[in-house]
Amino acid sequence: MTIELKMVYTGSKSLDRLLNALGSDRARELSRDAMRPAVELIAEEARRSAPRRTGALAGSIVVRAMPKRTNGRIGFTVQQRAGAFKGQQYYGSFLELGYMSGRRRDRIEWRVGNETLKQIKLAGVRVVEENESGGWVRKWRRSKPEEVFESRRAERNPRRKIEGIWFMRDAALTKEQDALTVYYEGLGQLIEAEAKASGND
Repeated sequence: MTIELKMVYTGSKSLDRLLNALGSDRARELSRDAMRPAVELIAEEARRSAPRRTGALAGSIVVRAMPKRTNGRIGFTVQQRAGAFKGQQYYGSFLELGYMSGRRRDRIEWRVGNETLKQIKLAGVRVVEENESGGWVRKWRRSKPEEVFESRRAERNPRRKIEGIWFMRDAALTKEQDALTVYYEGLGQLIEAEAKASGND
């Protein structure tokens, strides 16, 4: 999740004039300085609401500056320290976004005769279905033996959708207004301090 500013406005005409007088580079620096504590509010809420057993997932949530971009955008992201689906807390992304539970591939089964069935039962191969002429067993080797009469693809176990918890997204929505308030107030203070230091107040 990312807070981005494409254009900087403070909500105050006087502060906007002072900000514009600073030049674009300095204005971006002040905006970035004001933005970090605002985004930290969202990060704190994400840590508080993260699923918790050991606390490792909550502890991996950090604020990172976005890479510098040629189009002038600045911002910060609230993310896991190693990134999405990475590191020891990779599971955090699955918890956030959701995932599919269940087998990924169908199971191959072979139909064999009675004698082969007896032998593979002794070997511990799982018997799926048994009848008078033999039965169906799970594929137990790479190449199909001659005594296998036919093969079939077992029905896929239905994969169950596990919905995401969205604790990161909800943290951003919950703290959005508080973060904006902190940002605007902090930016105003920084602009006023900069103006006084440069004698433009």
